[in-house]
Amino acid sequence: MVPHAAWRVDNAVDIGLDDGVSRSDERADAAAARSRVAAEQLLLLDRVAPVFGVNVMNSGIVAIVLWNKVPLALLLGWLALTAAVAAFRYHLVRRWRDQGGAVAVERRLREHVVGAAMAGSLWGAICIATGLYDHAFGDLVFLSFCVAGMTAGAMTSLAPLRSASTAYLATATGGLAIASSIEPSQWGVWMSLLLVCYIGAMSFLARNFNRAVVSTLELRVENEILAERLKSADAATATALRSKWETIAHLSHELRTPLNAVLGFSDLMKQQIFGPLGSERYVDYAGHVHDGGQRALGLIETILSVAHAESGRLTLDEGRVDLAALVETCLAELAPIAATRRIAITKSLADLPVMRADATKLGQAISNLLSNALNYTPAGGAISVSGAHDDASDYCRIVISDTDIGMARTDIPRALQPFVRLASALTHTVDGAGLGLPLAKRLIELHGGTLAIDSEPGVGTTVTVTLPGARRIAEQATPAHAACEVASAA
Repeated sequence: MVPHAAWRVDNAVDIGLDDGVSRSDERADAAAARSRVAAEQLLLLDRVAPVFGVNVMNSGIVAIVLWNKVPLALLLGWLALTAAVAAFRYHLVRRWRDQGGAVAVERRLREHVVGAAMAGSLWGAICIATGLYDHAFGDLVFLSFCVAGMTAGAMTSLAPLRSASTAYLATATGGLAIASSIEPSQWGVWMSLLLVCYIGAMSFLARNFNRAVVSTLELRVENEILAERLKSADAATATALRSKWETIAHLSHELRTPLNAVLGFSDLMKQQIFGPLGSERYVDYAGHVHDGGQRALGLIETILSVAHAESGRLTLDEGRVDLAALVETCLAELAPIAATRRIAITKSLADLPVMRADATKLGQAISNLLSNALNYTPAGGAISVSGAHDDASDYCRIVISDTDIGMARTDIPRALQPFVRLASALTHTVDGAGLGLPLAKRLIELHGGTLAIDSEPGVGTTVTVTLPGARRIAEQATPAHAACEVASAA
């Protein structure tokens, strides 16, 4: 069994992250915590192994002082045993280090207790021998100072394991107590009383030191276990999210097949390819079915793109892209809607360079951002689109500013999450599933860029798209009116 101090893991059992953690998990965590605390105690004890040499040095000084006062054979034997015990204890520490911790922690802790008891017993033995063979009270006082210094040092070096420090204190001071009782003068009685006070004080300090060390180790181990649990939970969450998006992607694929059939047949009915339907209402209904199917198909395509992006399956088909022409194409697609709602659009795109990018995906991202600006800007508002290439930082930026309803800064992270639509009086009248902005962010990040949003309620929103300069192609940009194929978001 591990000594008592190693099992003081007061609250290590209560490290479950939620109520769903089973009792068996809690017991397993508590057992793991106890084992790791014991291993940390052992590590701290082994780090003070060089102190064993100080024990030998002090014993050599004592041997010189008692050279003519204690039988030489006894003194040399004691000195040899002290050196042998210190060497053996150090050998055990080195063996554990060489084996990489293969020796059981419980066994090594017991070895430290036994080693401390042996070292303390040798000091107690020389005190008894001095009391028996040397009747000079001054030598006994000298030994008392030596034992007091050694036990005080052991109180700190053996603090991680209370049983070891107690064993050393008891054996070393026990021999000194016997030697004091042998002293025939009244000074022996007073020394015995002082020794009792010393043992009590040292025991109290050793207990407090041990509690402080073990509590620190328990807290560290508990934090490590919590960190491991959180890391495992993060990995499980990431796996669940990937699985969720893969399922959504699969469902989107499955929905596209019947939806394409609906679109095809409704288009045939709308055009009355095989003859009149018998009533103009049927033709009108077929047109509504076809339009609704087109909107549904666009939404499914967007969901599929988001699912591929979230599951890491989205790739780029890169080529030469004139950013100015790309933005112009996106603006041209939205111009009729802007004109209908009397929204003024200004642009400054002359500084945009030619870059290596996926025209379809980057165009979809920009189109989504422009659609958002258009959808949430009240009639009579304004939208400005500007672009620039910063030679100093070698970054290209596209800035879209509008006078829309805006949003609080705390709501921006939520707006970038899929399927999240911020509640307001205007958002209830705007169609969408909350996918345009998150998809744009992921498509831009796929190009190595970033998307930043600055917004204020009632003032407007500014979206900044930053693309790395490493994608710039060092050649003359094509005119802004050049053709550029763009697949815009539905």
